[in-house]
Amino acid sequence: MNSFKHILAASAVAILFASPAFAQDAPSAPTTPTAPAASSNPGGTTSGTDSQVQIKDEDVFGYDITMGAANLTPEQLQAAKNTCNQNVTAEPLRYSAAVKTFCTSIQ
Repeated sequence: MNSFKHILAASAVAILFASPAFAQDAPSAPTTPTAPAASSNPGGTTSGTDSQVQIKDEDVFGYDITMGAANLTPEQLQAAKNTCNQNVTAEPLRYSAAVKTFCTSIQ
């Protein structure tokens, strides 16, 4: 009787992991990697930050941020705040000083 419970439990776990709830979705659109920045390390060794490529300023928000937030609609401003809070704060090394300054100015 005890082994039957173990078999039943193992079957339930196997069914759970085979269910669609654990299946991973395919990405909606293929992403194109950007070219890595030129390395100033002639020795050939890499550090942990070498794999992080900095994102271009115009690709972060989809518009020019040099004018600040003065010409943004309320929707654009909220979207920019969300991007700053979710992406720029999480991975600051991937963004330029201009993007970080823009994020600070709209908070």
